[in-house]
Amino acid sequence: MRILYCIGVIVLFGVSAIAQNQTENSIWYFWSGIDFNKAPPEELTDGKGYGASSITDKNGNLIIYTDGNTVWNKNHDVLINGTELKSSNYYSGWGGNNARGTALIVRQPQSNRYFYIFTTDGTKRYYTSPRNPFIPIEPETERENDGVFFSIVDMEADSGRGAIVQKNVPLFKNSSGKLAAAQIQNSDNFWVVGLQELTDTTLLYAYSLTEKGLNIVPVITDVEMEWVSEGQMQFSFGANKLAISEQRKDYNKHFGDGQFCLFDFNTTTGKAWNKKIISAKGSAADFNKTFGLEFSPDGRFIYVNFNRSYHYISYTGLPVNNYLLHSSSALYQVDIAKTDSFSTLDSVAILLDSAGHSGGYSYGYSLRLGPDYKLYVNSIGYAIHQPNKKDSLCGLEYTNEDWVYSGSGYGNGSSVPNIPKIKDYFLPKIVTAQEVCIGDSSSIGIYNLMYDSIGWDMGNGEKLITKGVNFKYLYKDTGNYKIIARVFDGGSQDTVSQNIKIYGIVKPKLGRDTLLCTGSTLTLNAYHPTIENYSWTTGETDSAITVKDKSEYIVYASNKLCATADTIRVRNIFPCALQAKNFCLGDTTLIEIKNDNLDSIRWDFGDSTVVLSLSPSITHTYKKGGIYTATATLYYFGLETTSAISVNIHEVKKPNLGSDILICEGDSLRLKQFDTSYWRYTWSNGIDDHSVTLKTEGIYWLQVESNQCTNSDTLVLKTIDCGIKAKNFCLGDSTIIELKTTDADSVLYSFGDGVTTISKLNTQHHVYTKGRDYNFDATLYKAGLNKTISLPIFIITVPNFDLGNSREVCEGYKLNPFIFDEDISYNWNDSIVTPTILVNQSGVYKLSISKGICTKTDSVSLKASDCSCPVIYPNAFTPNNNSLNESFMPVTGCEVKDYELLIFNRWGQLIFTSKN
Repeated sequence: MRILYCIGVIVLFGVSAIAQNQTENSIWYFWSGIDFNKAPPEELTDGKGYGASSITDKNGNLIIYTDGNTVWNKNHDVLINGTELKSSNYYSGWGGNNARGTALIVRQPQSNRYFYIFTTDGTKRYYTSPRNPFIPIEPETERENDGVFFSIVDMEADSGRGAIVQKNVPLFKNSSGKLAAAQIQNSDNFWVVGLQELTDTTLLYAYSLTEKGLNIVPVITDVEMEWVSEGQMQFSFGANKLAISEQRKDYNKHFGDGQFCLFDFNTTTGKAWNKKIISAKGSAADFNKTFGLEFSPDGRFIYVNFNRSYHYISYTGLPVNNYLLHSSSALYQVDIAKTDSFSTLDSVAILLDSAGHSGGYSYGYSLRLGPDYKLYVNSIGYAIHQPNKKDSLCGLEYTNEDWVYSGSGYGNGSSVPNIPKIKDYFLPKIVTAQEVCIGDSSSIGIYNLMYDSIGWDMGNGEKLITKGVNFKYLYKDTGNYKIIARVFDGGSQDTVSQNIKIYGIVKPKLGRDTLLCTGSTLTLNAYHPTIENYSWTTGETDSAITVKDKSEYIVYASNKLCATADTIRVRNIFPCALQAKNFCLGDTTLIEIKNDNLDSIRWDFGDSTVVLSLSPSITHTYKKGGIYTATATLYYFGLETTSAISVNIHEVKKPNLGSDILICEGDSLRLKQFDTSYWRYTWSNGIDDHSVTLKTEGIYWLQVESNQCTNSDTLVLKTIDCGIKAKNFCLGDSTIIELKTTDADSVLYSFGDGVTTISKLNTQHHVYTKGRDYNFDATLYKAGLNKTISLPIFIITVPNFDLGNSREVCEGYKLNPFIFDEDISYNWNDSIVTPTILVNQSGVYKLSISKGICTKTDSVSLKASDCSCPVIYPNAFTPNNNSLNESFMPVTGCEVKDYELLIFNRWGQLIFTSKN
């Protein structure tokens, strides 16, 4: 019982702590799935298909995953346009395409919106495994393949569910089926690489991915490799090293030698260089394949699994004991510092373990570092727990997760998802701590770490040092403790902590022995979060029961670790119901109980007023409206119970008729006071509607009623004559404004031009200085009230003009007043209404111009003479000192006795005058 309880608590705390971690690869989907947000990791069975790559957000929440053909979001729904990605993700034997990683999801740097999905076609070059070690292999088959593509996911599309906005954009053909990506050290940018197989060599294509997107112009390196179609390609953290699996061809043997190549990678240029070959040549195991490759977190080691592979077959002429196993595999740790341009396994590697398919499990396929610092072999079946440690200290063990061995017996497939190496790849270390009852030992441990030793502060003053990650600890007292672990690893130190609570079961509290009104019920509640099981003397097992009879009730409470009990006695009384009356705010409310046998009563009126009384009735005045619960605690023979009644104190909302008001005579005032809380309306003039129209002066009130309670409001209405008129609207005149009323106590005149005055007179004179529209306001004051009336005023401007002095002109002379106003009316000598007039005879010429009601007049005496000598005016001149057309002047063949030249611009303004 206790063991099961402890395990449950550990898982719960692991979930709580891990959920706060931050990494983008907390959830893996492959044949099955792993959730690293839990401690220990938990199986996921909700995925669609089997995933080749997945990605989470910084809080460990799934964003998208893909099997290379289809893309799903966190709800396991297919993204819009999320099917038919170009990838060959079929399963071609143990360690098939998915072991290489035919799809790869990479976040665009500095973006939470765009994600790149790289996919690759299957192998370009392949051949069938030999049927016998003594028969040479056939030359491999080559095929043209579609190569590597990329697609872009926009996670803001489709209301945040995501959509592929660019799909299957080609990068290069004839891919080996391998993809890898890593974030550059001290940078947000990525390098994404793939391999192109040619007839006699292999090219490495490297693409830069930055916050601006993918640079589709590759950096190409000839890596001079032979058959790279099987196995993994992996970056180290920071992208400064790159490892690629390879098999050498040897047509005189059954397969050739398995090997892999290690390159330095220039994160600035994208070039691979300083090639090193680590080969199984000469090894006793006769390995002919490499599959899995993975770097240790610190980059000192690279882990690799080697295979030898043949078919079970009966070959004529061979004895039975010459048959070979189907295949076998081994897992090695390679010390990178020992490698040179060509190294054998015997010189640079340590054998960690070997296995054969006939033995059940295999090391022969894919490797991947988990976010918990463990290096997983073939999904999660085996794990290297300390990949930074040398030799057996690295801790190659079963993961102890039973669910990974279901099904085929080979774990959950032979692959792990393809995930880019990022800066925040690993989950932080956390402490797991088991909460227990006092007297039991708590299981304490560390999840997700690299360590040499661990120093513990148990939160109670005691300090420990352990070599292992898990131990038992007994706390002596209940309470909350903060456990601090200091993890030492190669001279470095990390500090992590976790809170733990040690407690005994809390005794249920049924309360004191009590009275119970006959016919009433009482709920006995024994609930507490530390209690798991309840057993009552009534036979019930819920945390709470309802009783009504006189009796002694006992509850027995327990959990998987502790037990306790509580008892209560119940006695009946009758009657004990409360009654109340008078519920209007301001009234005295009466509350009573029809029982004269009580020892005393404690009254709580629900408004913070408490009174102890011997009387079964009491009065109380509430100060605010609302619903109150009045409670009476009844005392009888040393026991007590309570009885309550709901008291609804009705506060009728006061109607609001507004402020007293002054209106114009002949106008009306409509008052509307509709409210759904009012039951009845009564106006002072006898109207019983929610609205009323008023026209005459007077004092008016409204009384409203609700729940037999009333409230009221009053309004004073005054009237005044609002007549107003004005005259004299020509600029320069004194405009006269007259009010009709004689009842105003005073008037505030506002003429609209910034001038105001207060007067008791109802007539005002005002001279406006500009012709335009004005808004005149008069605020009438009467009996402390006021009313503003308005009148629009337009002041008319008639332009000034001058017909000039008496003079002699030629017959036919055009007399022009040069008035530029389209709204002007003209009248010459009371007969001609054109803007100009022709002078054909001597006389006085009089012009009156009008605008609206305003007029101006001028006249001139003119002598008309016969001027047969024409005067010609040039229409242009060129004053440029070339002696041609230098002057502008009238030209005439007659003798000129008197001369005056006037030049106007297009707006009628005089700009030049001369008598020369």
